[in-house]
Amino acid sequence: MRPRATVVVFEDNKILLVKHRNEELWALPGGRVVPPEEPATRAVIAVAEATGLRMNNLQFVGEYAGRVSANQVFIAEAEGSLQPNPTYIQDARWWDLEEDLQLQNHVNGILALIPERTEVDNELSEVQDEEETEIQKTDQELESGGLDLEVAAESTELLYRS
Repeated sequence: MRPRATVVVFEDNKILLVKHRNEELWALPGGRVVPPEEPATRAVIAVAEATGLRMNNLQFVGEYAGRVSANQVFIAEAEGSLQPNPTYIQDARWWDLEEDLQLQNHVNGILALIPERTEVDNELSEVQDEEETEIQKTDQELESGGLDLEVAAESTELLYRS
């Protein structure tokens, strides 16, 4: 199987799809990995070359074995404006997951590896809320004189290390 880096790129709860030259089906962006190149490097380069987009928060999420390719799958957030490069692809678009599109076989298999975007956002929001609550509680205790400054400093340091 050919090694490949594939990226699920998000923007405003939509996913980037590309249509390769001479193909009618939509696919996830990515490219063939040629050693000694690393899959993460190929992912960043392939998306930039084909779409003009930069990626933020690139994260490896797993592997997906297709019929001809072994995909190293990443998720990322898009930065920049979408500008399909006809040297690499014939088209690119943002997909809301609801519109009925003709997709390559690998798309749904790879998307199954990705946790629901809302679940990820909710977990992050819960952690941020907990941290904010702890900070507010510490501030209130400091203002009321009910907290030793040395203890507060240690608590804050532990909070930010985790």
